[in-house]
Order: sequence, then structure tokens, then C-alpha cells
Amino acid sequence: AMALMRLIRPPGHIAKGSVILNGRDITKLPEDDMRKTRLSELALVPQGAMNSLNPVMRIEHQVTDGIIDHLYDGDPKPTKVELRETVRDLLTRVGLRPSVARLFPHELSGGMKQRVAMAIGISLRPKLIIADEPTSALDVVVQRQIMQTLGRLQEGLDASIMLVGHDM
Repeated sequence: AMALMRLIRPPGHIAKGSVILNGRDITKLPEDDMRKTRLSELALVPQGAMNSLNPVMRIEHQVTDGIIDHLYDGDPKPTKVELRETVRDLLTRVGLRPSVARLFPHELSGGMKQRVAMAIGISLRPKLIIADEPTSALDVVVQRQIMQTLGRLQEGLDASIMLVGHDM
């Protein structure tokens, strides 16, 4: 998953091969182009959402941070109202109340944090979502809900999902 996202830290590296996404070999993209590809075409729903969320930022800011950071030069910056509406829509799509946007990660359950990670992952409507152990450390009932949510998101976005896991 990290290799596909080109997030491998040295001394790790991609030795050879190619990854064709939307007709482009993403292993050959310059870093700035790859940064823009992440989230907009290729997204990661990380294992352990608890560790991927910033503990001192409200959920709303974590979602909008990714959206704003991935705007291309010349793209108009969305207004605060547009961003708030986008966050409300994303949270609703993953089965959370819009009011979750005002909370901090420590105020959420493990399943809610995983859903926030999914909302961030789908924020720019990628065509490939890599879900890295999306149900680890969750109870069986929440695992089922997370997998059902991923299925609905896949269908709604017309996206592919690469599911990484060992406990299917």
C-alpha cells in the first residue's frame, strides 16, 4: 500500500516495475505530480486511523486540509461554506453525523475514527482506494459496518478498492 502511494521511506525503495493508473505510470511521476495524484486519483484508508489523525485538530480541519492541499495551481479555492458543506456530505456518506466535524479525534470511537479516515480518503473522489487493514482493532459488529460502508462508497464513487488484510 505504501509503495503504491510512493510513501516508502529510505532505505526502502521501488526497485522495478510499473503501476499504471489512468494511463500513467505513477512510479515515474515527479514528486509534485505524485503528491497531487494522492487523494485525487489514488487514496489510502490507513490501518489504525487513530494514529493517522492529528490529535489537536478538529475533524473538519483534517478533512478540509487535504482538499485544500490538493488543489492545482489556478484552481479556485472553495469558500468556507463550500468546504463545510463538503465535510458534512462526506461524513454523512460514511455514516457519521455532520456534528462529528467539530470534534477532536480523542472524542471518537475506533469505528468513528476509521470512518473519518474513509471520508478523508474519498474527499476528492479517487478511482482507486487502498484500504489497509481497515477493520483491525475493531469489534466484529463494527468490522462488518466498516466493510459495508466501503462497499457503498465503492459503488457510489464507481471506484476500485484494493483491500489489504489478513483477517477476511
